[in-house]
Amino acid sequence: TDLKHIIAIELGTGKPSGEQVAAAMYERIEKGSNLYCDEDNSFLQIVQEQELKIHSYNSKCLKTLSDDENPIQPVNDAILLISAFLDSHKGFDRDELQDYLNMVCFNNIKGVNKLKASEMLLDFVLNKSFETAKTLRYRKYYEKKQQK
Repeated sequence: TDLKHIIAIELGTGKPSGEQVAAAMYERIEKGSNLYCDEDNSFLQIVQEQELKIHSYNSKCLKTLSDDENPIQPVNDAILLISAFLDSHKGFDRDELQDYLNMVCFNNIKGVNKLKASEMLLDFVLNKSFETAKTLRYRKYYEKKQQK
């Protein structure tokens, strides 16, 4: 996050490596942008490659601060929001995890009202649907789900 926008990218399970983070974020972060994070080493490669201005904080020190004083509280809020969303939608297909993450991020763009965010999401979905050449009938879609 840049404290205004949330980006959430599926990187698999476990702690991500610097290479995974760099590969996932390289085209999504503008060169020279600000990055707010804890002192996790997985961000170092992308920071160097994209010449980011890093604002890193010691997580042990941050735990002693109140939410109002914590400079990366918006990051913590985003993580809590995504966790709560996924916990309340237990039946999601893991193959569609990135779509769920995108939906949470779209609906929580700071400074944009919910109607505008929904409009942006709908435009994105409609544009994506026209890029997909294969059409799948309603019944065929659910037949495949039941076979799993």
